[in-house]
Amino acid sequence: MDRVTLVLCINVTGSHKLPVAMVGTANNPLCFRDEGNACPLPYFSQRKASMDKFFYAQWCQTVFLPVVRERHGGAKCAHIMDKSSTHDV
Repeated sequence: MDRVTLVLCINVTGSHKLPVAMVGTANNPLCFRDEGNACPLPYFSQRKASMDKFFYAQWCQTVFLPVVRERHGGAKCAHIMDKSSTHDV
């Protein structure tokens, strides 16, 4: 079975949306191999194409934190997640 997970993140007011990230099972998907076919989204590979604590840590470091730091500088902010097994990261 082919499967992908999309990771969506938005602030409470809806005024700032982070780039949508995609999680798939392939390390280098066929559809993104040819020149000019680069994935337009941050792409991560994970065996089950689902969010686990290892993927969450990688997504947080490469997508979430850089975007939030760029937008808010040194200001403090909270990241709230619901119904996720990744809370222990």
